Amino acid sequence: MCEFTGLDMEMEFKNHYWEVLDVLGDMLISMFKGLKERYSRELQIIDAQYPHTEFRCVEPVVKLHFKEGVKLLKEAGIE
Repeated sequence: MCEFTGLDMEMEFKNHYWEVLDVLGDMLISMFKGLKERYSRELQIIDAQYPHTEFRCVEPVVKLHFKEGVKLLKEAGIE
């Protein structure tokens, strides 16, 4: 079985499609901060049973052109 959660976004952009990425990035940052603020007790309980490294999201979210991303991966030894 497979579980899938998706997000479909439709918006107008005036200059560049990165405007959409800015909205998505801000939304993700808000979600992660909100989860940590609202559910810190629950997250501590989960961490006690399933220790993990806290997920971090760089603010602002980094945007790369595809070629830049490929170059960074190759430099890191990933083909």
